[in-house]
Amino acid sequence: MSITIDHDIVPLIVERSSCVQLMLYLTELSIPLSLVRRTALVVDPIVAADQGYALKTWLSRHEGVAMRPWDAFPTEESVRLVGWRHQAPQPSVLSAEIYASHRQFTCRDGEEISLVGKVVPLRRTSRNGTIKRSRDAAEGYEAPNAAYEAWLRERLIDVMPYFDLRAFSITSTVKRRVLRKFGVRSRQVVREQVIPVVTVEISGTIKNGAHLEEWLAKGVGPQKAFGFGAFLPC
Repeated sequence: MSITIDHDIVPLIVERSSCVQLMLYLTELSIPLSLVRRTALVVDPIVAADQGYALKTWLSRHEGVAMRPWDAFPTEESVRLVGWRHQAPQPSVLSAEIYASHRQFTCRDGEEISLVGKVVPLRRTSRNGTIKRSRDAAEGYEAPNAAYEAWLRERLIDVMPYFDLRAFSITSTVKRRVLRKFGVRSRQVVREQVIPVVTVEISGTIKNGAHLEEWLAKGVGPQKAFGFGAFLPC
């Protein structure tokens, strides 16, 4: 996947089709992993070993550049984050060892676009109106990819009025062990959880750019705070 970032800075608000529309910024950060770990160990040491939690913690301490949703691309010594913001980031709040860049992203009606996203397909089960747990959307199915595709297509319904979907493909499915907190704030328990992570590519024609931008900014599925659910241009 190739993503080009530049340093264009434009106003926060634009009038489009007689409506006030928030700008959308594709933002990139490159952060030393040692810095992420140090921050997590100070702020939330019990879950510092989990990369998603550590990055979530670091972003929460840097609101001027924080993104949501976002995706992470780790290397040996650093991690590259790419995601969406409604405001231009403020890299002046960062130390010199962190690289930051961004560009305004505009969806234009009639244009073709390809997007790739990494999602966590979970379904919530309930009894007597009370949610009991989240389960793998492919649990109990002989063909997991078919179950994941059904889950994904359900979540793409919201964007269909604004995006003419031409192609859809699941490119990878993996199971990942993560740490998650459960319970109320004063009595939280940290447990290991295995989650499905599915990478999907979609492409098509933009029918309503403003609404597609809103959809991109919301992300898809659960666990967006941990680096899932962001659909990025490719």
